[in-house]
Amino acid sequence: MVQLHDTVPHTAQLVTAGNPPGLSRENAIAAGQSISFQMPDTMLEVAFPHLNGGTHTTGGGFNFRAASLSSRLASNRDASMLFSSKTHRDPDTPMLRAYVGDSIMFRVLHGMMYETHTFVVSGHGYRPERYDRDSRVTNALHVGIAERYDLATTAGGYQQMAGDYLVYDGRTSHLSEGSWSILRVLDEVQKDLQTLPGNEHIAKSAKTLCPTGAPVKNFSVVAINKALKFNPNTEDEIEVDFERKLILANAEAKIFALEGEVSKASDDGVMPHPLTLRANIGDCIKVKLTNRLKEGNASLHANNLAFDPLDSQGINVGNNPGDQTLAPGKSKVYTFYAHTDYNINGALLWDFGNLTTNVRDGLFGGIIIGPRGSVYRDPETGKDISQGNSWKADVIIDKSYPENAKLENYRDFALYFQDEDNILGTS
Repeated sequence: MVQLHDTVPHTAQLVTAGNPPGLSRENAIAAGQSISFQMPDTMLEVAFPHLNGGTHTTGGGFNFRAASLSSRLASNRDASMLFSSKTHRDPDTPMLRAYVGDSIMFRVLHGMMYETHTFVVSGHGYRPERYDRDSRVTNALHVGIAERYDLATTAGGYQQMAGDYLVYDGRTSHLSEGSWSILRVLDEVQKDLQTLPGNEHIAKSAKTLCPTGAPVKNFSVVAINKALKFNPNTEDEIEVDFERKLILANAEAKIFALEGEVSKASDDGVMPHPLTLRANIGDCIKVKLTNRLKEGNASLHANNLAFDPLDSQGINVGNNPGDQTLAPGKSKVYTFYAHTDYNINGALLWDFGNLTTNVRDGLFGGIIIGPRGSVYRDPETGKDISQGNSWKADVIIDKSYPENAKLENYRDFALYFQDEDNILGTS
């Protein structure tokens, strides 16, 4: 059972760079003490420096436990190792352990009354409506106030691979406070973990991700610095009230772009959109990422796709070996598989090279998964953009596949929402 909760003063954190900007630490603490609850003077600042929304966060955790990211950064400033047990240790939140092939049930309950949460299990799909076999499969779910869900999955995911997988609250305020844990999937019997009846003979971790004969789509992506201006027809900053400012530009922004688009994307007169790649159900997707940032690590983490947690999770989690993020000048190929059960969906891409700033600065995007065998065309020119980067596309169905017999061609639009972010607004 995973009990999500908020309004916990002991895990609340200061937001001194958000709303209003420039608020002192002392005043932020005083505001919390006088308005809501007694906050300790030893409070940490949020790990996400541009988090918006007031003087302080509300606090949060799993089952009365929290693993503060701010505390981890205080002991080691390398943000690419925030979730590494080798750099820190296992989190203080409940550690989840299972053997490859074990049936898992997450009993997710929202235990408080103030905020919503997002429950994410990296590399593992589940059906929010588990008794409806035609319902969607996802690995990220919005959990509203007083809601509960029974989320069934299989340890090791569709890829059936052992390793450490990140479990976390997708809201950056609660993630900073410590609402995250690790799902440790094992393929060797442990003395302190019994086997489940029916799965006594533990399967070894699968050696390959993509099935033999799966179509392969290759993309070459780069992470680059790119100043962004969100509205070319107005000022970069607009005074709102009480010294608050609406910020409509980011001189320190960063983006993902296709290798062949770097020159165009770097032009001062060009405003790019988030990287949007397209693939099909059953595809083996290989993305070569090259970090060309001025400084700092970069990586790719994908939702709603299968991957090897030891190689292509894009996060340094738990005891997994090596470094899945990239220093400037380095390249790595991340491999994903668009499993049939995920069906037609959107796979959100996040950077975990430095989660505290890079996503806010623009290092996010998506891989849109269409029907098996589909071709993608530019809606305006008719050009084949199946290997391109486009937030809009006409999807041309291949009806030679029986599963596509009742589908019709359609227009597809990918829209990305940003919140808790003082670049786009203040509350």
